[in-house]
Amino acid sequence: MVDASILYPDESSASETPSPPVKPPQTDEQDIASIMYPESAPKDTGAPQGNPYRLPGDDQADQLYGGTMTVELDTETDLTDFCTTQEEVEALTNNLGFIASEIGADQSSMTDLIDAARPYQLETMSDDDREASYTTGMADLRSEFGSDLDRKLQDACTLIATLPEIDDFLHKTGAGNDPVIIRHIIKLSESGRGQQRIRDYLTGFRKQI
Repeated sequence: MVDASILYPDESSASETPSPPVKPPQTDEQDIASIMYPESAPKDTGAPQGNPYRLPGDDQADQLYGGTMTVELDTETDLTDFCTTQEEVEALTNNLGFIASEIGADQSSMTDLIDAARPYQLETMSDDDREASYTTGMADLRSEFGSDLDRKLQDACTLIATLPEIDDFLHKTGAGNDPVIIRHIIKLSESGRGQQRIRDYLTGFRKQI
């Protein structure tokens, strides 16, 4: 069985792939659907109404990268596999648009990520298929990035740590081990918007210690 997720390895593998500075608490009591579309912004985060994912102190980054806007998902994108009601579909569509804007993803990237995550939500992949995909995919990533892969995974880990609902989904479903998803998140973590969000997150983390 593949480890829960390469995007946030536990301490036993920290020497190979550093873990993010903060791991959001798991919410095992919640089902996957409920954690993917919060009804309102968390209290005391400084996030403006309507965007529960904006980090405090993000004004300059918003001006540079359009963080106050939302990315429109492809109208052909089907989110019913992740939801139980049409109301949930609408809420998830809205929140994924904000998430995309916050991490520098465009419509095409979001479509690819959603499609890559779908088999994990539906549990249509066998353990053998998952392990084979992971082994081959990570070998390809290691070959492509070499010694830089650990640093890139660290940034990907940190970017995901800024989005507890996504982090929780990747962990619970095992989708965090999918090489396609890993590659997309690495790319997003290297974007201007992704790097700014990582810096803002780490700045807030340092202020807490």
